[in-house]
Amino acid sequence: MKVRHQKHKEPFLEPVLRQFRIRRVIKHIPRGCKLLDIGCGHSSTLLRTLSNHIGEGVGIDYKVSTESLANISIIQARIDSKLPFADRSFDIVTMLAVLEHIEDDASIIAEVHRVLKSGGRLILTVPSVWAKPVLEFLAFRLGIVSRSEILDHK
Repeated sequence: MKVRHQKHKEPFLEPVLRQFRIRRVIKHIPRGCKLLDIGCGHSSTLLRTLSNHIGEGVGIDYKVSTESLANISIIQARIDSKLPFADRSFDIVTMLAVLEHIEDDASIIAEVHRVLKSGGRLILTVPSVWAKPVLEFLAFRLGIVSRSEILDHK
């Protein structure tokens, strides 16, 4: 008997917002780079989308299962402390809609600096202060954005 993995169910607008963020940042990710996606999420969508574009990709999140696929490695770990990578390991680090969920943002940015190669880039997105009431309305009133994600904003 085959066991099916339960697909993570998410509110309607979440995948739309994720694709929007990916389209905005992809032009800043050079072909063949080594990419670390901090807070890669359940489906590691950015890495899977870019797998043919990047040389190697690593995703880290506490919500994922550790796995390896072709040129992508997914690691289950918390991202509120020291990152489990050597100094100067990555050309690009992405944090798409992640920083607002981290209590000690200065420490994680210091860790990003440590794992970036000289000349490497951090690409991040965060909601603006003007987005807060909109996101809260979409989450709490309409239920089309994750309520738990919005409640987790620091």
